[in-house]
Amino acid sequence: MLLATVDKITGPLKKMRQASGITATQLKETQDRVKSLNKQSAQIDGYRKVSRSLGITANDLAKAQKRGETPSA
Repeated sequence: MLLATVDKITGPLKKMRQASGITATQLKETQDRVKSLNKQSAQIDGYRKVSRSLGITANDLAKAQKRGETPSA
């Protein structure tokens, strides 16, 4: 009788432990994915800044060429 009671209790506990293990794994995978997306977002922001800076530099160069100036390095 005691063993039957123990089995009734431990059965659901084992299932809960297995389910929480899966959940923990999924949470870790989600956290890793979020980290990756944040890194990609930072790279995109960096690209935009460089692209904007290059656009400004190209615009300044074009203006200088129209005025007949040589750009200083």
